[in-house]
Amino acid sequence: MRKEKVWVYGLIIILVLEYIWTVVNHLFGFGVNVFWGLLLIGLINILADELLPKLRTVYIAVNGVFLALVVIGSLVSWQVERHENRISLVTQSDYRNNLKRTTAIAENELDAVVNDRSSGDYYIYIGTAASPDSRKLSPVIKQLAKNHEVYYFDTGAYTLKQSFRDSLEVKNLPYVTYVHNGQRTTGLNGGKTTLHVLQQLAKKQK
Repeated sequence: MRKEKVWVYGLIIILVLEYIWTVVNHLFGFGVNVFWGLLLIGLINILADELLPKLRTVYIAVNGVFLALVVIGSLVSWQVERHENRISLVTQSDYRNNLKRTTAIAENELDAVVNDRSSGDYYIYIGTAASPDSRKLSPVIKQLAKNHEVYYFDTGAYTLKQSFRDSLEVKNLPYVTYVHNGQRTTGLNGGKTTLHVLQQLAKKQK
């Protein structure tokens, strides 16, 4: 096999894998994914015409597969983007309703919950209705609270002391950690946490 053929095969594989990686990780929006996918198809055609003129049937088939990947990837990206937009519309009223199953705690109670060394299993959730990321996560907390004890500390109503921020490693809101028999897991920061990830905290701790 000629060196230029090896080079073009390698380049095509890299481009396809790079595209799949960006779609899977949702790095760009729906429109960008479609545009980039079509651009890569055109580039692959140019490379194939220049270096692989005798393999037209092969690269047409490859383009067909890649086009299917572009369509599927773009649809997935669009669905994720639509889901994110829907979640971002959670209002402060919705947020409070989503947290009705949680147990609200005040500043003095937070110390007891964080440092409790007795037997017990529960989550500690720190957030506030004014935080967009907290509102995004609230539907997940609602589902979590159906089967687990969740203590909720509202930073809009109480001040989270720096000592708690340091000990819990609270970098941004919302924040969730799990406590099992007095042992606390490493907390999760941010609003993109899923129900599955939160449930895994409990499994890792037991």
